[in-house]
Amino acid sequence: MNIDTSYQPYILNSNLNISQEKINTLDKKKLKEAAQGMEAEFLKVFLKQSKKLMFKEDDEKNKAPGKDIMTDFMFERLAEQMSKTSPLGISEMIIKDVENKQSDLDKNLSQEDITNTIEV
Repeated sequence: MNIDTSYQPYILNSNLNISQEKINTLDKKKLKEAAQGMEAEFLKVFLKQSKKLMFKEDDEKNKAPGKDIMTDFMFERLAEQMSKTSPLGISEMIIKDVENKQSDLDKNLSQEDITNTIEV
C-alpha cells in the first residue's frame, strides 16, 4: 500500500468557483497583516525599552498613578501605526522572503508532481 504524503498548499474544491488568483489575493492580504503585526511587535519592544531612557524612574513627575499603563498603551498604538506606514521596512522584507520561499516550494511541488505522474 502506497500512501501519498505530498503536501499541496492550495487545494481547490471543484464545487466552489474560487479562482487561484482570488486565493492568492487572500493569502497576500493575510501575509501582509501578519508581517505588519510582526513589525508592530518589534516596534513595541523597541519603544518600551526606549521608555526607560526617556522617563527616569526616580523623577517625581513620572510616579503618577496609571502613567505606566497609559504610556505603554500609547507606545502600542504608536507601534501599530508605525508598522502600517512601514518606516523600517521590516514587513516588506518578511513578505518578500515568504513569497520567495513559497515560489521555491511551488516549483519543487510541481516538479514532484511531474515525477510522481511519470512513476505511476
